[in-house]
Amino acid sequence: MRTLGEMTSGVVHDFNNLLATILGRTQILLQKMDSAEVPSKDTCLKNLKAMEKAATDGSQLLTRISQFGKSHSELKLEPVKVNEVVLDSVELTRPRWKNQSAIEGIKISVSTELEGTGEILANPAELREVLMNLIINALDALPQGGEILIRSGVTEDSVWIKVQDDGIGMGPELKEKIFQPFFTTKGKKGTGLGLPICLSIVSRFQGEIKTESESGKGTIFTLNFPRYTQASPMPILGRLRQEELVPKN
Repeated sequence: MRTLGEMTSGVVHDFNNLLATILGRTQILLQKMDSAEVPSKDTCLKNLKAMEKAATDGSQLLTRISQFGKSHSELKLEPVKVNEVVLDSVELTRPRWKNQSAIEGIKISVSTELEGTGEILANPAELREVLMNLIINALDALPQGGEILIRSGVTEDSVWIKVQDDGIGMGPELKEKIFQPFFTTKGKKGTGLGLPICLSIVSRFQGEIKTESESGKGTIFTLNFPRYTQASPMPILGRLRQEELVPKN
């Protein structure tokens, strides 16, 4: 029952993120329609594509959950261009950090420094899920505003992504607990499942997450994945056991 409860809470957490994207984009278009400013075709298309991507990711999330309990659940991996997913994730979370800035009267900037054209074997919807969680986590660490920088790079055999903020940071004791399911510093508004979900997904892609943080000096989450090349072995299907669909301690 605890496993089912963890999975349910995780689904609610990620669905809320996706619904926030759709709602935010809808509100942007409605505000423009209500004002004298008529949205351009490009603006409409940009927002509609972001909403479509969020809805598609939600559909894939439901598909993964519908496989829960099957003895031979399968997850197809494919070559994924990391930088494209990074840019998608920034765009999908844009309403969240734009709205937060406006409502709270603070300044939040999100920027990228993307190098190389590295590919990894992954599921693009789940990789977006990881990056959106990390971006939202960084936003929560900026109660007075600040900057979020997302960088990527490629080495001979790996691809890395860094999500960095200059927010409140955390001490050693807190850093040791952040990947534990249900541990949260956000009170009732937090589920304590965002980072455990990230860890679970990244591990399935044969990657790892490292955390650098100091109280009052911000946090850096670094993702490292094996680099995919044409010569890399291509698994046809990655099998997931029931217990792998939720993060572990």
